[in-house]
Amino acid sequence: MKSSAVFWGYEDLVLFGGALIPSIVLGVIAGWLVHRLFGLEKSIEAFVLQFVAYACWFGALYLIFRLRYEKPFWESLSWRAPMPVLAGSFFSGLAVAAALIFISAFLDKPPIDSPMQELLNRETTLIVVGVFSTTLGPLCEELAFRGFLMPLLAETFGITGGIVLAAIPFAIAHAPQYAYSWRHVALIGLAGVAFGWNRFRTGSTASATVMHGAYNLIIFAGLLYEKYQ
Repeated sequence: MKSSAVFWGYEDLVLFGGALIPSIVLGVIAGWLVHRLFGLEKSIEAFVLQFVAYACWFGALYLIFRLRYEKPFWESLSWRAPMPVLAGSFFSGLAVAAALIFISAFLDKPPIDSPMQELLNRETTLIVVGVFSTTLGPLCEELAFRGFLMPLLAETFGITGGIVLAAIPFAIAHAPQYAYSWRHVALIGLAGVAFGWNRFRTGSTASATVMHGAYNLIIFAGLLYEKYQ
């Protein structure tokens, strides 16, 4: 794999995974405080929760790298950003989104009442959803799944195994957004495989993030089209 040497192990995966619950708890507390102090609506509280939870979770990973191995955070996760590669990744993300939308047209997907649709129905959160889903969301997900998890799995199960196995929890993590519809989860899993392949091919987690952001941009545009047509 074209990446920095994988110096972390499954014990670190357990530590990183174990830090998720306390990070979410801190996010819930932060969201509640913002709601109580500033009177913001509950939907904004959810974004505060996610932002604080991500910050705490990756703060834990930063401490794991620095305290256990004395290694830098971004370089260890192969955060490289060559512009030609990023440009290609952006258009690859658009192409993957278009391909999966085409495939989804042949699937008998039941209508779902997802939390994402509820947020899109609120004018106050519409822009926030768009910005979050194309920037911070892809950044944190790619750092976790393709930056940290996939290289570790690839060391054990090979490149193909690492790409596919990292895409499975990635897809499952999105299940609540789509009311646990297996068809939607399967499509997200395919997108995860594409992001993983891009991460392997370029050796850059940044390129996978750009690809993921472009993919989400098309999905978000499609949701807007459904909302306003």
